[in-house]
Amino acid sequence: MSPWKIYTLVKKQKMAVTRDVICTDCKGTGGKNGVKPKTCSDCNGRGIKVVVRQMGMMIQQSQTECPTCHGTGEIISDKDKCPKCKGHKVIPEKKILQIDIEPGMKPDQKITFRGESDQAPGMEPGDIVFVLKQKPHSVFRRDGADLYIEKSIPLIEALTGTTFKVVHLDKRELIVKSKPNTVIKPGDSLMVEEEGMPILHKPYQKGNLIIKFDVIFPLPSQIDPQKASELEKCLPPRNDIPIAEANTENVTLTDVRKTHDNARGYYD
Repeated sequence: MSPWKIYTLVKKQKMAVTRDVICTDCKGTGGKNGVKPKTCSDCNGRGIKVVVRQMGMMIQQSQTECPTCHGTGEIISDKDKCPKCKGHKVIPEKKILQIDIEPGMKPDQKITFRGESDQAPGMEPGDIVFVLKQKPHSVFRRDGADLYIEKSIPLIEALTGTTFKVVHLDKRELIVKSKPNTVIKPGDSLMVEEEGMPILHKPYQKGNLIIKFDVIFPLPSQIDPQKASELEKCLPPRNDIPIAEANTENVTLTDVRKTHDNARGYYD
């Protein structure tokens, strides 16, 4: 399959949702044979009751759901309730929604299904909103349309050129080569153009693949002292250090190790 086709494919994800829909038998009245509910006399159809409590010299007033109609403002006798919805006016319905995830969509981007939320008599149904979450990857890090990876290479490749393989997110294998006469320093970042993420609604445009390099230096045991002079011939010359014979001392570099006298900052 062409890489362009891979990047233009839409991921289709099916999700099962359960929502309330208006009962088809009673048309949302809650009663059978056309019986309509009556206004709750306890709350006068408001669905709430005012509770007054005497607390010493003070009176506390609060609102609570009407226990008779359970906040609906209407009541219907058990014998007149719709047998399908049991007087609740709505019934649960399971529905399969297909989510189309387009190439280039970003984390936290929302996909909205209008009017697919719970239904209720006399009310417009709300929306179902899916929010995309991006999983972390073991190799790639995304920043907008660009992808980032880290690559360690030996010193010989940093000096003379490097070639390595990258298995991309779509399973393609990229053979990455540095340009001739390129010297890669520790911390350098180089890029492969248009091998990043696709750009939303622009499927034939992509970001870049940015590679940050770490250079692995050889161990002392891996360097032959007898061939060190040959290595120097391939490298730029050393810097000449002007030395004054007076007040001159020779000192040697060693590994840094902290002493027990950390308070004074001494090292041995």
